Amino acid sequence: MAQASPIEWTDETWNVVRGCNRVSPGCMHCYAEVSAARFSKEGMPYHRLVQATSQGPKWTGEVALVPELLGYPLSKRKPHRIFVNSMSDLFHEAVPFEFIAATFGAMALAEHHTFQILTKRAERMRAFFDWIQHEGAARNGPAQLCISQLLRDAESLPKSAEKRMRHAEVEGIQWPLQNVWLGVSAENQDAANERIPTLLRTPAAIRWVSIEPLLGPIDLEQVKWWRDRDHHVDVLRGGYWTNGPLTSNMSWRPGDRQGHFVNHSDFPACLDWVVVGGESGKNARPMHPLWVHTLQAQCKAADVPFFFKQHGVWREASAIASDVTLPAEDWAFVQADGKAFYGHEAFRAKDPDGVLMARIGRERAGYELGGVVYRETPMAMAA
Repeated sequence: MAQASPIEWTDETWNVVRGCNRVSPGCMHCYAEVSAARFSKEGMPYHRLVQATSQGPKWTGEVALVPELLGYPLSKRKPHRIFVNSMSDLFHEAVPFEFIAATFGAMALAEHHTFQILTKRAERMRAFFDWIQHEGAARNGPAQLCISQLLRDAESLPKSAEKRMRHAEVEGIQWPLQNVWLGVSAENQDAANERIPTLLRTPAAIRWVSIEPLLGPIDLEQVKWWRDRDHHVDVLRGGYWTNGPLTSNMSWRPGDRQGHFVNHSDFPACLDWVVVGGESGKNARPMHPLWVHTLQAQCKAADVPFFFKQHGVWREASAIASDVTLPAEDWAFVQADGKAFYGHEAFRAKDPDGVLMARIGRERAGYELGGVVYRETPMAMAA
């Protein structure tokens, strides 16, 4: 079943797909693999979906669809923020477009909820929206097609949902769905360059990025654009920065970014929300504090909601008590470019932009940034 979630930016999770596989460095210490391993024995939900290895649990690459849960959001009357597939990826290559459509059908009918989707497979997400637009053109629109697919795939639906589908009001559902926040995960600049431009070209009411774990510096004002990989764009504002002469279509603001800003009149969309967090868990990698402060400053300057989830298990030595004693393996020196030195090597590193970090645990590391708690959301900003 769906369940209440400890994730700070959502209320509960809804897993209509189980199982996944790693696709980038952010997946290396996947929390879902560890959780799934507890339920991987024969007869349990994650049997054959995760396996034990010498490096710990690892996805097998197989996925399982859970059609009996498709109707779950329709049975809850109180509005919730629902994270879709915390234990998988809705746009995994092994999930048929028809089943993804059924999932969207449930979200279309449960319009009192807010659904939050994250994927590392931005290209397949884009392909699904192209497919549903094409297929829905001959079937009264994408939303109607999704609802029809829900009727075919769901093993059970609440009577209230069936009653509503018999009425003409379902024909007025907007597409893209206004209660669905579509997002991508990005752990470093390469991932941001690869996934964010695809997200911005995909239909969505709210587009967001989850930068957790943050494993390297990310500049959201300089993301490589899909059409010209040598061109960099500001995905928070919808334009680009230039050092050329100021003309009538440019604007300028003082600050860290030198030069002039040029608006793109045909820019498809901008990010509506940025979530950032450090890595937690046994083998968590440290996060340079400069990376977080830079992202927060960029979001503030562009008036984009910023949500800082946690530091992870590491904090900069300057933020902890000077009398704290830790073993050598709990120290690290992180350079601004992401390179890290651990143990005794941490105390010999000399990079002037580096920071000495201490592993003190998630609870002690906390979630304040410069003494401030950032819990901004698109919903709160709109209000």
